[in-house]
Amino acid sequence: MSVNSAAIKKLVDEKGVQLHETPEDYYKAYMKATTKILDKYSEKDPFFKEVRASLEDWADLTVPYQGSGERCLLQDGQDRSGGRCRQVTDATQGVGKRWKPGGACPARTSKNDSKQIGDLVSHASTTTMRGPAPAARRLVEILDGISVVTGKASSVLVLPMMCILVYEVVSRYFFNAPTIWAGDLALILYGIYFMVASPFCLKDGMHIRTDFLYNRWSTKTKGLVDTIIYVFLYLPTHVVFLEIGWKYFYKSFKQNESIVSSPWMPIIWPMKFAIPLSVFLMILQGLSETIKSYYAWRHGVFYWESNPHGGPSEEGDACEAQA
Repeated sequence: MSVNSAAIKKLVDEKGVQLHETPEDYYKAYMKATTKILDKYSEKDPFFKEVRASLEDWADLTVPYQGSGERCLLQDGQDRSGGRCRQVTDATQGVGKRWKPGGACPARTSKNDSKQIGDLVSHASTTTMRGPAPAARRLVEILDGISVVTGKASSVLVLPMMCILVYEVVSRYFFNAPTIWAGDLALILYGIYFMVASPFCLKDGMHIRTDFLYNRWSTKTKGLVDTIIYVFLYLPTHVVFLEIGWKYFYKSFKQNESIVSSPWMPIIWPMKFAIPLSVFLMILQGLSETIKSYYAWRHGVFYWESNPHGGPSEEGDACEAQA
C-alpha cells in the first residue's frame, strides 16, 4: 500500500499525471448490474444464494467501520500503529468525522478533503517505508536489465531457426531434395536460444516451482525460503556449473570440435560456449533475486512488483492493517 501511494505521488508530482474521481453514475450503474446478476444466480443455485447471504452479513458488520479505518484515525484514543499513523491522524483532524457505533456512516469527503488526505497518506507512506537502499535498487536494475537484453537478443534466433526448418520441409517434401545441414543448424540455434534466455525466464518467475505449497505462505516466509535456497543451493551450485561448463567449452574450442554423427559435421564449440555464458548470466540474475527475496523476508513486501514470485504483503503496513 505504501509503495503504491509513493508511486502515485511521484506520478502526480514529477510526471504531471492527473487523478480524477470515478463518477457517481458509474457506481450506481455498476451496483445495479451486479445486483441483477447476483439475483439471477441466487435463484438458480441455493449454495450461491447461501454464500451471497453470508457475504452480505459480513458487509453489514464491517462496512460501517471502514470510514475511520481508511483515514487511519486513532482507535479508542490510542494509536495502534506504533506511532506511524499519528502523522496522518493529527494532520487530518476535522477532515472527516470518525464513525461511532450506533451512528450513521460518515458522509463522503469532498474533493478537497480527498486530495488532502491522499497527499498526507502519500507523505506518511514515503516517510515510513522508503524501500530498499539506492545501491540495492540500482544493482537490481542493472542485473535485471542484463537478463532482459540477453533474453530478448537470443529470442531473435527463433526467426532463422523457423526459416531453416520451413526450408527443410519444403525442400524435402515438395522437391525431394533434403539438406544435410538444416537439422543440425536448427538444433544449434535452439540450444543457444533456450540457454541464454533462461535468466530472463528466471527474472519473470517462469521457472517451475511447487506453487501448491509456495502460494500458501506469507510474503515473509516466501522471502525467507527463497533467500535460503538462493544463498545455500542456487548460487554455490551455479558456481560449480560455471567452472565445469567453461572447461567443457574450452576443450571443445581448442580441438575445434565438430559433430561427428552428422554428415555435415558442423563445429560445435559455439553452442558449447552458450553453456558457461548462460550459467554466468544465471548467477547474475540469481544475485538480483537474492536481493529481492531478502527484502521480502525482512519487510514483508515484494518491492519489485514485476517479480511474480509472490503477491502483496499479508502483513501490510500498520496503517492499512488498522482498517
